[in-house]
Amino acid sequence: GGEIRDGRVHGRGALDDKGPLVTVADAVESLLAEGFVPAHDVYLSFGADEEVFGTGAVAVVDHLEAAGVRPWLVSDEGGAVVEGALPGVEGRTAMIAVVEKGTVDVELLARGGGGHASTPSKGGATARLARAITRLERRPAPPRLT
Repeated sequence: GGEIRDGRVHGRGALDDKGPLVTVADAVESLLAEGFVPAHDVYLSFGADEEVFGTGAVAVVDHLEAAGVRPWLVSDEGGAVVEGALPGVEGRTAMIAVVEKGTVDVELLARGGGGHASTPSKGGATARLARAITRLERRPAPPRLT
């Protein structure tokens, strides 16, 4: 939880992405104040519950779908300005995320005869589960853009 001490906020997430959020909002306000009109509609959406598997992003998607909006590009928080991170790219590169990491639940079931963990049967249910988990780890799902 956040706690205010000596005029400052302390706690997990006290900084996190608040700086970029303010920067984006300030940039948009500055552009609007200068009379800038984008060629296409721009939607800004800021979430706060993705790390606890919240429903904020789902609600935004549902809202946009109901309004008939199909975004051309979704840009997430990104990372940093880096140098030498991409092969063949010289100079500084701004890393901008255009995807969001997700989660997946996988249920594995292996059946086998009874026994005792101190004398596991060769190729038994536990060993088969271990092999399946290792195979999943070696071959993660490929990234994709939808």
